[in-house]
Amino acid sequence: MFQSRHDPGKKYLSARFWQARGEPTLLPRPGGQTAAPPHHWKDALLAGIGATIFATALPDTSLAAISNHRLRMFNPHNGEHLDTEIMRGGKLLRSGLDEFNRFARDWRKNISHEIDPRVVETAIQLQSMVGNDEPMVLISGYRSPQTNRELNGTAKNSLHMQGFALDLRQPGVSTSHLHRAAVSLRRGGVGKYSGSSFVHVDCGRVRYWGA
Repeated sequence: MFQSRHDPGKKYLSARFWQARGEPTLLPRPGGQTAAPPHHWKDALLAGIGATIFATALPDTSLAAISNHRLRMFNPHNGEHLDTEIMRGGKLLRSGLDEFNRFARDWRKNISHEIDPRVVETAIQLQSMVGNDEPMVLISGYRSPQTNRELNGTAKNSLHMQGFALDLRQPGVSTSHLHRAAVSLRRGGVGKYSGSSFVHVDCGRVRYWGA
């Protein structure tokens, strides 16, 4: 269930990704993606080796092994909570995605946008890998172009503006541990922001950064 402190009464944008599919209750997972090679091959090689070692110590949390999942999150900026069934029988639920899209909206401008299901799947896998009894913290989801311009230190072409990225924190789990878990998935970009205690994940090309 999505819980908000206020109800603006506005109709949220429909998910463009699924427009051609109508309104099914269960949604199949999107297909895979082809990632361009990282710019810094040495960093990528070291990160890949570390991810392989790290992954061997983890239970099987591949998407094929996750049949059902409830996504539990908290947004510290507006105090909103999310607790929704997002996967059943190995398939993403449309109702769960709709709730997540609203939860992960640009809360500053109250603008909702489709969050790419691939990065939602990354969040599901991370929660299965390192999650505990505490909800995962969503630092940033969708970011409108206007908000992106107003914030300091944001990338001009941030993938947050396309709904392709999430910034996450897991209470009780170190930023380094969460970063290693995300790298081990090899699903897209992963950045570690130790100063702000969060990890950026996206469904762009595979690349790693941060310290």
